[in-house]
Amino acid sequence: MEYIKDGKVQATHRVIVGKSSGKLVKAQGRTNGENHTPTLVSSIQQVVFNPRWYVSDRISLELGAGADGDPDYLSDLGWSECPPTILGSPRLYQPPGLVIHWGG
Repeated sequence: MEYIKDGKVQATHRVIVGKSSGKLVKAQGRTNGENHTPTLVSSIQQVVFNPRWYVSDRISLELGAGADGDPDYLSDLGWSECPPTILGSPRLYQPPGLVIHWGG
């Protein structure tokens, strides 16, 4: 990522997004990898560092399997749950700045 101000590059940062391999799909007249994150060129007004990260349904299933029989399993790993009034259904999330490693 490049931060450009007054036409000059002020800072350059590494950014990790998506993956370029996998099945090719066609969308909006372009062909990309299924999980490839497209290049973004735009003006950014705000950046949030270490935002809350909502767990995908697939990862929730994996975590839920480990939680069977242990009511503290998810909180011991640092995961929290949004009440259903916020997103319509309970959702797990990782609080800002928390790095969690689980599994083999």
